[in-house]
Amino acid sequence: MHDKGYYSGNVDGLMGVETRAALREYQKAEELEVTTGRLDPETAGKLGVGPESVGGSFKGAGKEVKEARKRLSMR
Repeated sequence: MHDKGYYSGNVDGLMGVETRAALREYQKAEELEVTTGRLDPETAGKLGVGPESVGGSFKGAGKEVKEARKRLSMR
């Protein structure tokens, strides 16, 4: 969502209020069914994310973001 310009906050790997709002805006723009800000299979497919992300489980996303931040701060 961040790379597509729908989310401008810090990327933290969490499905918070701002992420859900960005998701709804993306769904509107792509003429997808606008949900309550949940990642449904159709939206996930359009975004190119795997089915493990559907439903907000985002396996390991928070950990991956934390590790990436650590690597970036070491530079």
